[in-house]
Amino acid sequence: MLQRDPTPEELRWIVEQSLKTPYQIASILFAFIMFSNYFDEADALREYLGYDRIVLLGHSYGGYLAQDYALRFGQNLLGLVLCSTALVIDYQDVILENARKRSTPEQFETIKRVFSQPIADDEKMREDWLTVLPIYFKGSNAMYDPALGTMMDAHTVYNAAAFNHGNFVTLPEFNALPRLGEIQVPTLVITGIDDWVTPVAQGGKRIHDAIPNSQLVVFKESGHWPFIEEKALFREVLAKWLDRFVSIPSPCDKNNLKSESNSATPLYYPKKLRVPRSELTEIDPTAVGGEILEGDVRIFIRLDYVKDNVSGGIFESTEGKARVVFPFTEHATFLNGRVRITDVATCTEQLLKPGDSYIIEQGTTVIWETITPTAQKSFLNITTP
Repeated sequence: MLQRDPTPEELRWIVEQSLKTPYQIASILFAFIMFSNYFDEADALREYLGYDRIVLLGHSYGGYLAQDYALRFGQNLLGLVLCSTALVIDYQDVILENARKRSTPEQFETIKRVFSQPIADDEKMREDWLTVLPIYFKGSNAMYDPALGTMMDAHTVYNAAAFNHGNFVTLPEFNALPRLGEIQVPTLVITGIDDWVTPVAQGGKRIHDAIPNSQLVVFKESGHWPFIEEKALFREVLAKWLDRFVSIPSPCDKNNLKSESNSATPLYYPKKLRVPRSELTEIDPTAVGGEILEGDVRIFIRLDYVKDNVSGGIFESTEGKARVVFPFTEHATFLNGRVRITDVATCTEQLLKPGDSYIIEQGTTVIWETITPTAQKSFLNITTP
């Protein structure tokens, strides 16, 4: 098994083979994919979107990835939600017995086969999945709603090579039990009382016992899909738990942050603030000394303070590059997104992320490159005649 990037020679061979046997290329590439590839990509996405810290939710197999992410990138998490998952698959006998009790003979034989030998192709995977899908719901076949199966089938991309790799290569190596106690962020553990593959005792309860700052919620009318089987309750539980991460704005934020206000009331911009576009006004880039170089750069502002030659508020730019001659001296702090600023005079550049600030003097020329879909900053500027 390979747990590294392919060499140039291996990569060249893979590409050559893909031109001959497109389907087999998936199996070849999967030989180089391990758990670390998944959570490395997840963290790269977090960084690209401009978030310092996130709340991560993982369901079933995604829960295994979420646990590994928390152990490797815990500093980038605000919280963790683990739904219908386990910390190690060391209870195969329980899984098979649970399956036997709730399955038809055909379903049980299918379960035994897919857990013991690779699936031949994507169509066979679809056939097997639709055969066993009913037992993943509370009450199994007796309570299964075929309409739900039709809906799930329509939104599923079947990839037998990916399933085989996950089932027989990466998953057997997964074991978070020795380290799960290292996860310190608030964690919500969700499980269905009638989940046969990640049961309460072997799944959610063990995770809850292992993670110090965790809360366990058992859904009484669910199997493996609480967010489908008890959709309203799932949303309610999740929203209530997420409330801990929402800053309660002071009266100043709602009542006193008014456009062109001359009030001496302090203005506050919480970290990670993301101002809705509906509260901003679009202006021409030339109004702030900008000349578009690449992309469809658009500029939006909200003025929260104006007095004499001083103004402050919120500024948003969209992805692209512009040359800017600053028409004022400005201090700004980024709230979200990422921007690369290059000082034309010195050819020095700086990548700014949420929480980073700058002071740029009036008349300075920079190349302003927004590298995320949008970026917002709070600003205070002074214009000198």
